[in-house]
Amino acid sequence: MVDREIIPTVMDVLANEKKQAQIIASSFINKRIENMLEWFNKMLFFVDLLKEKRDKIINSSCVVEANEAMNTINDVRFYIDKLEGLIPQKQWPYPSYETLWNAHC
Repeated sequence: MVDREIIPTVMDVLANEKKQAQIIASSFINKRIENMLEWFNKMLFFVDLLKEKRDKIINSSCVVEANEAMNTINDVRFYIDKLEGLIPQKQWPYPSYETLWNAHC
């Protein structure tokens, strides 16, 4: 999910934002780009860490590794949520919480 959909989406939006920043030289857009890059890089770090933990879980039946992986999943989700707040909704590959809420209420 993250590798196939979220990472490519964030990369596309970052590329477009960089083009816009070059055209209009907006400090606001530059700050958005800085935030997105920081969060994106942190998310990638935790995704890689999660893959390592997944491999440990596959090779063991230990609950400790599963709990550590869950903590890392929460770290990944934290940065995905931050990025979702900056990515235009029409480009985000999943429905927003608001859309899900309104669809079921």
